[in-house]
Amino acid sequence: MRISVKFKLLPIIVIGIALLTGIFYYTFTNAMEKNIQDEGQNAVGNAKELFYNLEDNDIKMLSSTIDALLTNKELKSIYLKNNRTEMYNYGYPIHKQLKDEFGMTHFYIHYPNGTNFIRMHSKDQFGDKITRKTFQKSAATNGFGSGLELGKTAFALRVVHPYYNGTNLIGYIELGEEIDHFLKVMKKQTNEDFGLFINKQYITHADWKATRDTKGLRDNYDDLKDYVAIDTTTDDISSFVAKDENQLSNVPEQGAVFNKYQKGSSTYLSGGFPLYDAGGVAVGTVVVVIDVTGFEQASRQNSNFVLITAIIAAIAVSLIVVFLVNKYILKPLDSIVESTTRVAGGDFTAEIKAQSDDEIGDLAVMIEGFKKILIGTAKDLEQAQEKK
Repeated sequence: MRISVKFKLLPIIVIGIALLTGIFYYTFTNAMEKNIQDEGQNAVGNAKELFYNLEDNDIKMLSSTIDALLTNKELKSIYLKNNRTEMYNYGYPIHKQLKDEFGMTHFYIHYPNGTNFIRMHSKDQFGDKITRKTFQKSAATNGFGSGLELGKTAFALRVVHPYYNGTNLIGYIELGEEIDHFLKVMKKQTNEDFGLFINKQYITHADWKATRDTKGLRDNYDDLKDYVAIDTTTDDISSFVAKDENQLSNVPEQGAVFNKYQKGSSTYLSGGFPLYDAGGVAVGTVVVVIDVTGFEQASRQNSNFVLITAIIAAIAVSLIVVFLVNKYILKPLDSIVESTTRVAGGDFTAEIKAQSDDEIGDLAVMIEGFKKILIGTAKDLEQAQEKK
């Protein structure tokens, strides 16, 4: 069965254009996916910046408050009496005001050797040795020691400063605050959800359970293998972290995007950045859950538009290529074949014209030359026959 050249070329043309269309579509969808990942990375970076800006601002607030306490002559006079009851009666109203107005939940005074003299926020707890890193920083630098400190079940932002009477070191003043408001502020500003996850090596199950029981909350210590959520803006965040837990211990300094999840009709990216204590130790991860549903829907719409456009373009290009091949290659070849067939049948009047200045035209000129040679040879043979 004879198959025309155009039908042999058409599949090759269609397959070639289909491959190019597929490559273009794949490249475009990858670019859109990268844009979503970049958006997630930017969100993680912004969350990290916001978190540590909150920390810096609150450290400044705590530091300036300590500066004011250091100059309070009556506070110093009572402290020098070493009368804990009198100190509490004077200091507790100050602590309450600082707590109510500025959220400062901890107010301590320590002896020079680090033994706690008084906790304004916990009257009956005193006499223990303070070994926290912020205290050690303050003692080592003779200045402010500040940073996040992980207690038995929660983080506190602490600032410590030496307490002098003239040139004599008489102790240390320490202020602190819990940081549960950090995530609430971040959610309010970004409309994203956050979770504070701490490695279990820093929190025992017994301490955690006791704290949760006191607050009437469920013991969530075993929700994850190696981490525990100590604060979240939504209960759902643990379900995301459960799938990303293996990444929490290897989060780079700049933060990272973990995974993309589909939940109902919404699409989310999870990511996070490392959480450091006052000693610079990464004790956990601040997890960010970003709603990228809008970006995902726009990406799908754009991808569908590109796919439809690419298919239409491929069909149009295929038709144009077929038209051009037919006009500039197949039709001239058909003309040459027709004329050559007539000549082969003895019709030397058939003219083989070059219709283009290219290889097809060269072929027509060559065959026309052969035709003339053939005509000349035929005439010579005819004359030779007549002479006989």
